[in-house]
Parts: sequence; structure tokens; C-alpha cells
Amino acid sequence: MMITNDNLRIWLTFPNELNRVEVVAATNRSYGQRCFMGVVEGRERLEDLLDEAGIDHYIVSSGEPLTDGFCATAFERSPKQITDGLEESFNRSDKIPLKILRGNVVSDEERSFTPPKSLHLYSSSFRTDEGANRIAAWFNARKI
Repeated sequence: MMITNDNLRIWLTFPNELNRVEVVAATNRSYGQRCFMGVVEGRERLEDLLDEAGIDHYIVSSGEPLTDGFCATAFERSPKQITDGLEESFNRSDKIPLKILRGNVVSDEERSFTPPKSLHLYSSSFRTDEGANRIAAWFNARKI
């Protein structure tokens, strides 16, 4: 599936791994306009939000946007697969310092591993406006 400017796109940042996930959504077809939607606490709630928003791809990009070297590739994954992968990355990140403290050998690959700080996702099911409205409704339904 091709990524289009009309599909819902969201960005997640992880100030405290899956315990605190900040959600930002595109508000129109331009990548430049984004809106902070809210904070999700915990893996289960994040998976529920991704499911409600129809998120079914994560995007890996390289290079600078708007240049010839920019490349973005979408990988199809379910909300569960996305949250499983995030949880695995954060768990792996937590184990490396313990290996060092125990005096175990740490490989170069482990030494250079860093957990994700953000993740770009999109929905092949929902357009920008509809998807952003679904996310806003999800957060509104959970306000205390």
C-alpha cells in the first residue's frame, strides 16, 4: 500500500516507554500541521487506541524530507504486533545495563542499541479527518 497524504498519520513519542505515550496526529493532508491529541498510559490502552484509529502500518524513513535522498517505507503490522514490538524493544533496552552491571560481555550490537524515542504510524482504513476525529473521541471517552 502506498502512503498518501490523505491517510491518517500519527506520531508517538515515549517519554516513559509504554507507561506514558504522547500522541500527535496530522490534522490535514499537509505533513506540516499536527495536533497533540493526548497521553496514553500503558500498553493495553495504546493497543486499544491504535485499533480504534485503524492503525495498520508503521513507517521507517531516512534522509531529509523534501530532498532527493528522502525515503519512507511502510510496514504492515496490526496494533498488537506494533505494541509487541515496542514492548520487546523497551525490555531489551532495560536488560543491557543489567548485563553490564553483572560483568557479562556485551556485544557491539547491544552496546549500540537504543530504544525507539518516537514512531510514525498510519492507517490505510481512515482518512485524516475521520481518523483524527476517532482519536479525539477515544480520548474524550476516557476523560475522568
